[in-house]
Amino acid sequence: ADGSLYELPQHFLHRGKISDFSHRLPTEAKQLSWDALKKTVDFIYLAQHGRYGEDGIIQGMLEVLNIPYLGTKVLGSAIGMDKAKQKELLAEAGVDVPRGITIQPNELAALSTEQLITALAAHNVALPVIVKPSHEGSSLGITVVNTPDQLVGAITLAATVDEANHQAVLVEEMLNGMEFVCVLLE
Repeated sequence: ADGSLYELPQHFLHRGKISDFSHRLPTEAKQLSWDALKKTVDFIYLAQHGRYGEDGIIQGMLEVLNIPYLGTKVLGSAIGMDKAKQKELLAEAGVDVPRGITIQPNELAALSTEQLITALAAHNVALPVIVKPSHEGSSLGITVVNTPDQLVGAITLAATVDEANHQAVLVEEMLNGMEFVCVLLE
């Protein structure tokens, strides 16, 4: 998150997430500069998830440094992490997407349950709905809302899941079914 790079010692490799050992990095890992990264690696196998890993930021930095990497390039990564923009582009291309509304961060203060229910009804959406932040990965900030009194709290949670970067929130019809993923490598 702060742009620091570390070469991890072997005993960190079994850890599940950075928060398990981030407080130990300054004393137990070797800090690298971005310039030194180019001299340290030949190729990057990206396995980092979420913000800074799947949103085009690390991809852009690697391209600036001319370091080859595996995975989606900058634009595809940025669009893939922006659920609102991705949904808009898919709909324009004729792909069915869930019905719903997008709430912008500057609209949060004026939200009322009645206005939200009216806006959803205008898009033929009734409860239950899925509320999710536009720029997060995995299931961060996602809530299934079953009753009107849960709506504003769920939207606030999704918008502020990253306290430093308030973000747009999607409120969409709940779809039941199976999820399928298709990975394409070229």
